[in-house]
Amino acid sequence: MDLLNGPRREEILTRARGVIALWRKTDHMAPYYADQWQRLLNMPLDDARGLVLSDTDEGERLRHCMPFAGLLNNKERAELRRLCAA
Repeated sequence: MDLLNGPRREEILTRARGVIALWRKTDHMAPYYADQWQRLLNMPLDDARGLVLSDTDEGERLRHCMPFAGLLNNKERAELRRLCAA
């Protein structure tokens, strides 16, 4: 299963962009995360995936604060955890 290439791709991306817009309206979220995730969501999927899943400080920061909360069902969350652990 590939979450962002599946039938819910546009729904997930649209909702994630909405989360990013909310981040920009709050003082509780560093603009860094909104900027980085906006850039990632506009990149080719394989490039963005490589950055987010990389074993780097940047990859760890991006995984710590993802705009997908509440968007994935239990099966999709398990798949994402599996991908991040690989």
